[in-house]
Amino acid sequence: MSASMKSYEIYINKLRDKLSAEIKKQLEYFENKKTFEDPEYSKILFKYIYSQNFCRLDPWPEPIVRTFGHKNKAIYDIMQGPNDFCVTGNLKSWDRWKDLNKIKIPTLLMGAAHDVIDLNDIYTMGKLINNSKIFISQNGSHITFYDDQQKYFQVIINFLKTKHFNLE
Repeated sequence: MSASMKSYEIYINKLRDKLSAEIKKQLEYFENKKTFEDPEYSKILFKYIYSQNFCRLDPWPEPIVRTFGHKNKAIYDIMQGPNDFCVTGNLKSWDRWKDLNKIKIPTLLMGAAHDVIDLNDIYTMGKLINNSKIFISQNGSHITFYDDQQKYFQVIINFLKTKHFNLE
C-alpha cells in the first residue's frame, strides 16, 4: 500500500486515464448513476484494471476468486468506498508519510511493475524508512505472491535470513 490514500487515488486515476475515452465514458455512466454493483460495471473494471494490475493470471487462482466473492462489502464501503476509483470511506484522509521515519525495524517493501500502487511511492517509503529493502517484481501485479511467486517468496526468505532476524 502507499503511505497515503491520496497518493493511492492519484495513481489509480493515472491508470484510469490510460483507458480509452469510450471505456472511461462507460465507467462514468455507472458511477454517475451510483450503480457500482452493476455486472457490466464490474466486467469493465475487471477487464481493464483488475486483470492488468491486481492479478495478471488467467484464470485467477481460486483463493483470490473466493476472497472477492466473500468480501464484506459493508465494511469495505465504510473503509474505502464503493470501489478503487470512488474513495469515499473513512480511509480517505489516511496519511502516514510523516510517520514512516519512526519505523525502526528492518522493513521489506514490495511492489510490482503492474501494480495498483505507484512505484514512486514504494521508493519514497524506502527512503523514509530506515533499514528498509525494496523489491519490485518486473512481472507481477498487486498480488505478486501469485503472479511472480518464485521471486516473491525467494525475496521474503532471503530478507528473513538476514542478520536482523537470525533465522539460519
